Amino acid sequence: MATISDDLAAAMTKIFSQAQLDIQNLDKLFNGNGDVTIARADGSTFAAATWAKMMAATIGTFKQNGNLGTRRLNEVDGRNEGWWNQNSNANATTARDYPVNQAGSLLVTQNNANGAAGCTQVYFVYNSNETYLRTGIANASGITSWTGWQKLAFTSDPEFSGKVVMPGGMHLKKDKVILKAGDDNTFIITVGGNVDVCSWNGGGLYLPQTLDAVRGFKSHMGLGSASGNNLYCYGWDGSRMVLYVDNTAVGSLNTTSTSDRGLKKDIEYTPLDDRLVALDEVMRWATATFKMRARGDVIPESPEMLGFIANDLKAVSPECVSGQGLEEGDEPDPLKAYTLEPIAMMAKMTMAMQAMKDQITDLQNTVNDLKAQLVSQQ
Repeated sequence: MATISDDLAAAMTKIFSQAQLDIQNLDKLFNGNGDVTIARADGSTFAAATWAKMMAATIGTFKQNGNLGTRRLNEVDGRNEGWWNQNSNANATTARDYPVNQAGSLLVTQNNANGAAGCTQVYFVYNSNETYLRTGIANASGITSWTGWQKLAFTSDPEFSGKVVMPGGMHLKKDKVILKAGDDNTFIITVGGNVDVCSWNGGGLYLPQTLDAVRGFKSHMGLGSASGNNLYCYGWDGSRMVLYVDNTAVGSLNTTSTSDRGLKKDIEYTPLDDRLVALDEVMRWATATFKMRARGDVIPESPEMLGFIANDLKAVSPECVSGQGLEEGDEPDPLKAYTLEPIAMMAKMTMAMQAMKDQITDLQNTVNDLKAQLVSQQ
């Protein structure tokens, strides 16, 4: 039944009370039916619709039908449209076609598209926001089948029991992000409508596109062990692959050096004179014992080691050192620090050994010449 608000009723009462000064038989508007003739104080008349007629005009065929009781919901089709209520949990059973065993209210809307019985039912649970929907498929004889009840999800409660089957895939945003599953338990995530960015084929995860690990990776330390607490990742700085643990750069990855002629260009062999230069440099290389400093919570201080100080070699043999070098007071950043180049150092030592071999050969030749002179003088 249609109603009016208290404010509207008060406003109309005020208007009618003021109108009584001019209208003689105002009571006909409230007590009569249909259209009535109203007389003014000056004797003139006019036709007006009564309150009953206006109320009847606001009442359509959409009705409050009362209690469902033990009636089956399959019987409440489009020919029984309107609001229904069920006040008993005991009556709301799946045997009577309810979606849940709880009291509530039923809305039935006729569609007239497939017979007078065709309709959509919406069931509202009485003590929560749960809402269920189904449709009755009909022909001229009545309902031929019902779709299954579907629980409607909403913003504050997006989860629901049951399932939604989407044979062609689920669009998170139309033609932007699509989730597709295969009959063989595979799935594919497609972005942009046609770019597969991730797939699973039962044997592992396949990433045909770029993976940007913003936070890093965590993995098990061997089969059967628990994963570590630290994250690791790799980054290419333009010339080497750098390894990070959490936010600490712990060094770069060394790969097998390739030395095939086909991979090189502008090859120039070092002249013999450079051997003596290399010998002089190597003889000035200073060895030292030292400990590597701790870096954060990831790398502890090392035990005592024997080796070289890259800063010293930089001044003597710059080809054997790479990197920018740390300034006084800099944090121990291995990406900025000097790094020894083992291949260049091996080349320097090879040239130094060749120079020493040349000197030894010269000395042996000199000794042999002196021996020959002594023999000839005897």
